[in-house]
Amino acid sequence: MNIFNTEAKTIVLNKIKNQDSGNLKFVRTDEANKENTGCDGDIFSIVKVLYDLQITSVIVEGGSQLIGSFIEAGCWDEARVITNPHLLAFGGTAAPLLKSGLLTDTMNTSGDIIQYFINQETKV
Repeated sequence: MNIFNTEAKTIVLNKIKNQDSGNLKFVRTDEANKENTGCDGDIFSIVKVLYDLQITSVIVEGGSQLIGSFIEAGCWDEARVITNPHLLAFGGTAAPLLKSGLLTDTMNTSGDIIQYFINQETKV
């Protein structure tokens, strides 16, 4: 998979350059101040760029550090936590905690448990 192949519209957030090349758009993010939105630095930069591009719905899928950054900044509306009680993984990284998350639904499918949370303290 090559995200730079320009077949689909792709936005790359970075700290170096702004550049348009067909379906590939590089957008430079800047440090911002927390007082404007309640979000910290880099996370606010991402949210601001998405807002400026009129992108109103975003799915963030990533590891513990990326997801944890959005959670800590309070920049999330809902979360779906998928676990498999039959899968044993040792020595992995713990998932971030949803401190302000309210469990609204739970679903079992194909051996997975899917929990739906909403943020009770949404800042954005």
